[in-house]
Amino acid sequence: MTNLPDDFLAAINNPSETESDSSATESNLSIGEWARLQRLKASDEGKLPIEGVTLGNKIENLFRQTVLIPVAEISYPLLAAYAAIPSTLCDILPILELRGDPESGKSECMKVFAEVTGSKLKARSTAASIKNDLNAYRWADGSTLSIEKNCFYLCDNSDADFFNDRDAMTAFLNGYDRKTDEQSISNGKGENIVFRVFAPKVISTVWRIESPEVRRRCLTIKFKAKTDIEHLIPMDDLAIGELRKELTAFWGTPGNWELFKLNQVTIRRQFPKSFPRQQWKLVADVINAGLMIGVWVDLPTAFNFFEAYFESRKNAKEGIYETLLQIALDELSGVKSMGDALPPGSKLIIDPFKLKQAMEAHSDAGLIPKIKSDKLQQDIRQLGWQVVNKGGAYVYQRITSKSK
Repeated sequence: MTNLPDDFLAAINNPSETESDSSATESNLSIGEWARLQRLKASDEGKLPIEGVTLGNKIENLFRQTVLIPVAEISYPLLAAYAAIPSTLCDILPILELRGDPESGKSECMKVFAEVTGSKLKARSTAASIKNDLNAYRWADGSTLSIEKNCFYLCDNSDADFFNDRDAMTAFLNGYDRKTDEQSISNGKGENIVFRVFAPKVISTVWRIESPEVRRRCLTIKFKAKTDIEHLIPMDDLAIGELRKELTAFWGTPGNWELFKLNQVTIRRQFPKSFPRQQWKLVADVINAGLMIGVWVDLPTAFNFFEAYFESRKNAKEGIYETLLQIALDELSGVKSMGDALPPGSKLIIDPFKLKQAMEAHSDAGLIPKIKSDKLQQDIRQLGWQVVNKGGAYVYQRITSKSK
C-alpha cells in the first residue's frame, strides 16, 4: 500500500495549487497575476493557532471561534465531522443544509468550510454547471472518470427556486448514493455525456427545502441572527492553512484508508434500533469520518450524538420565514384573536392581497428575501389552505378541524 505512484497519491487528496506556482518572478506581471501570486505566497505566519487535542477537536474549535450557531452541542461536532469526509472512500453521504435568517453567519460558515477543506465556494448554479463542476472537482481525469479526488460541492445562498429545476434536484436526489449517481445527457450527435454526481454537498439558504425527498437526504444546521458576536475571531486571523494541511495529510496516509473501510463494516453491523436503519445508513460515513479524526471518542458516543440529532430534528421548530407566515395567517384569519373561542369546523378566510402585503413588509424590513407569488401560494396550500372563488374574488380558505 505504501509504494503507490505519486500521481495516484496526489489524486486522492483535495486539489490545491502547488508551491511551484508561487515561484514565478514578479516582473512583467499583470495586476491580476500579481494579486494571484500574493495569495499563493500567503502563509499562516503570525496567525493564531487553532487548539485541540485531536484533529477533530481543532476543526470543531475553528467553527466555534468563527461562527455563532444555536444548539452548539450538535452543530459544531456535526460541522467538524462533515468537513473531514473523505469522499473517495464513502458510499452514501447526506446533504448538509445550513438554513437560517439573513445575516446569521451562514455564508461565513461556508467560507470557513471552504478554507479548511480546500474547496471552491459557488453561488447558486444551474443544473448543467452543477454537473460540470462535480465532474471537474471529483476526477483526476474528467475524460475517463476513473481515479477520484476527495472533494466537496459548496453552494452558498440557494434561493427558493433552487430545487425547482428537475435536473438540479436529480443531481441532489441521486448524488447522495454512489450507486445511483450516474446521469447522462445527449450531446445532439447520438452520443451521451456522462456525469457522476456523488459528492458531499453543502448548501446555505434562507428557505426551507420543499421536496420531502431532498429533505430526507439532508442534515440541517439552523442559524439565527445574533448580536453578541464580539468574541468571534475573523477567519483570516487563524492558522487555517496549517489545519488544512494536517487534514490533507491525514487522508493521504494509506493506513487511514484501510481503517476507514474496516470501520464501515463495524458501524453498519452495530446500528442502534432507536431509529430506522435507513437513517443510520445516511450518516454512517459521517460517523466514520468523525471517529477517525477524533470528533467522538468511540462508536457508542457517536451513536448517542446522532440519536440526539434525530430527536432534535423531529421536534425542531421552523425557520423565520415559516414562523412569520404562520403568524400572518393567524392574524389575518382571526385565529389569533379568537384563540380557544374559535369553534370547531370554522371557515377561515384570508384576502390574498393582504397576506402578500404582510409578507412584503417583512421583506422590506430585511427579515426575509422577496417572495414570489407562486411560491407563497404553494406554501399556503401545503399548510392546508385552498384558493376558492368567493363573490367573484379569489380568497384563501381553510376549515378548522371539527374535533379538538
